[in-house]
Amino acid sequence: REDPRQEGVLYAGTEQGLWLSWNEGKDWQAWQMNLPPVPITDLTVADDSLVIATQGRGFWILDDLALLRQMQQPLADKPLHLFQPQDAQLGLEWSNAGDFEGSNPPADLVLSYSIGDETALPIVIEILDSAGQTLRRYESEEGDFERCRLANMDLRSPFTIDYPGIDKGLHQWHWDLRRAPLKCIDNARIYVGHSGAFLPPGDYQARITRGAESASVGFTLRGDPRQAASAAQWQDWESEIVELTRLFNDITGAIESVRADHDELEQLLMARRVPASEGADALAALKNWERSVTQLNFDTYEDEDSWPTLIDGQVATLLSAVSSAGAPVAPGAKERQQDLSKAWAGHRSELTRIRKQLMKVMRVATGPAGSSNRQTR
Repeated sequence: REDPRQEGVLYAGTEQGLWLSWNEGKDWQAWQMNLPPVPITDLTVADDSLVIATQGRGFWILDDLALLRQMQQPLADKPLHLFQPQDAQLGLEWSNAGDFEGSNPPADLVLSYSIGDETALPIVIEILDSAGQTLRRYESEEGDFERCRLANMDLRSPFTIDYPGIDKGLHQWHWDLRRAPLKCIDNARIYVGHSGAFLPPGDYQARITRGAESASVGFTLRGDPRQAASAAQWQDWESEIVELTRLFNDITGAIESVRADHDELEQLLMARRVPASEGADALAALKNWERSVTQLNFDTYEDEDSWPTLIDGQVATLLSAVSSAGAPVAPGAKERQQDLSKAWAGHRSELTRIRKQLMKVMRVATGPAGSSNRQTR
C-alpha cells in the first residue's frame, strides 16, 4: 500500500511481518516493533494510522504515520531535530474496570525528537502559547517538583517519574495537554494530584532546547467535538481555571510560609531567646492554623475516607472537576468557587491576626543579643 498523504512511502505485509520503504520501493526496511512474526493478509490507512490484518493474531494498528513520513528526511547531520506532531484533541476523561486486551492510542500530544550526537546534554521541552509564553516545562533532570511528588508518595502505591531522553537516537515525549502543575510542598497530600488544568483549544508551540541548539514546531489543540462551547464560554472557563489555580497556590504558599515561621520560632524557643509562654502560644496558634487548612492525618489513600478533606484539597478537587468537564462552566462550580474564596479570606484574616502576635514575640529576639532579622510574611 502507498501512503495516501506521502508519495513514495510504501507499506508491505509479508508472511513474516511488516516492511517499509521511503523511496518508492527501491529500498525496504523491516518495521516489526512489537508485531509478532505472523502473516499479514491486508493493510489499510485509516485516521492516519496503519491498520494491519493478520492471519490468526487479530488486528494490529501502527499509530502516528506522520512521524514515519518525516523520517525519510536526512537527520544524521542534525544534532537536534523536532518532528512535526499531529494536532491534539481534548476529550472527556473516563475510566473502566474492564481488562481490555488492546490499548488505545495516547490522548496526549506525542512529541518525537532525534539527537544526532553522543554528547549527553540536558534537555528542556516547553509548551508555549501563540504569544510565546511558556505554559508547561519539562526537564531531563529531577527538579523540586519531582522531589516533592516523591516525598509525598503513598508507599503502598509507588510510582516512578519519567524524564525526556538525552541519548543519541529517536525519542518520544508525551505532553498531557495540561498547563504547569500546582504548587507542591512536603507533607501536604492532595489525592486528586498536583496536575495543572487542561489548556483550552487554540494554537500552540512546542520547543525543545539542548545546549545552544533549539527547535520549535506549531500545532493546534482542538476541542472535544461532542461539546458545542462558544469562544466566550471557553474564555469564561479559562478565567475560572486561572482563579482556582491561583487560589490553590496561594493556600499552599501560605502553608509553606507558616511552617517556616513555626520552625524559626521553635529554634528561638530552644535557644531561650523568646519568652517561653508567649512563644509556646504562638507556636500553637501557627500549628492550629495549619491544621485548619490542610489535613495532616493523610498518609495513604484510604485516609481520605477517615479524615475530612480541608480547603486545600477542596480547591484542588473543584479545579480538577472544572478542568475535566471543559466549557461551559457549571453554575454550581462557580458558586462553589465563590464559597471557597470566602472561606480562604477568613483563614487569611486569621493568619494576619496570628502574625501580629508572632511579631510581638519575635521582637524580643531582635534585641542586642539577638540576630534574627527575618520578617514574617
